[in-house]
Amino acid sequence: MIEHVRKMKCNNVSASRISCAISEKFSRFSSLKEVSDFLASGLGDYGISDVTYYTPKSKVKGGGAGRLITTYSQDWQDHYFEMSYQDKDPVIEMGQQSFCPIDWSILKDRCGDTKKMFGEAREFGVSDRGVVIPMRGHLGEITLISMTSDLGGSEWVKYLSAHKSEFVNFAFCLHGSILSLSANTGGKEEPRLTVREKQVLQWAAFGKTSWETAMILELSERTIETYIGKAVAKLEASTKAHAVCKALSLGLISADLS
Repeated sequence: MIEHVRKMKCNNVSASRISCAISEKFSRFSSLKEVSDFLASGLGDYGISDVTYYTPKSKVKGGGAGRLITTYSQDWQDHYFEMSYQDKDPVIEMGQQSFCPIDWSILKDRCGDTKKMFGEAREFGVSDRGVVIPMRGHLGEITLISMTSDLGGSEWVKYLSAHKSEFVNFAFCLHGSILSLSANTGGKEEPRLTVREKQVLQWAAFGKTSWETAMILELSERTIETYIGKAVAKLEASTKAHAVCKALSLGLISADLS
């Protein structure tokens, strides 16, 4: 499942520690929305500008559908998927191969698509200074937790070196909280569609084609198809029409044209 959350940037970033108080908050959350709201509230005082929690869709039959919770802007998400960066993102590639935290500084100076992706990310206000922390399950499943920072280059290197264990602790607490809350719902919680996924299904319900929806939302047809595919998967539907019907029955979209 994919859930987009908004965040508030902190202009005055201090080099304070990621305190135990933050980690303890995770044990008190009663819903995934509370976790998302907490991430959206901003962690700038702890040197963190964005957080992304990503679990790829399981390749095992009957496995999980995957999950993405991110504080990145919707504009950057649209561009990221339109460019199919999820298929060549070095943060994902290296994170899946590693058992240890990876500083993005060893990735961003690569040439080709990687350099292009990081350059475009900066244009959307996404920092190229960050760390990805892999979390592995006993069945081989993997979750990647990325945190970016607006700290200056040399300042970020020092900060990460001094507080890497706290970043790892934060990632463990976030991961544990999400797993626990998912288990408490029997792993069958109501599908959480992003704003874009709801929009494309809404326009499909009104009889619009992908091309027409692309014109309305000022996105590419390819991006619209990507969002439709994600919505179909999360709703466990067989076709776009089936997804529209399920979304209507769940009250995720409206049949009212007004």
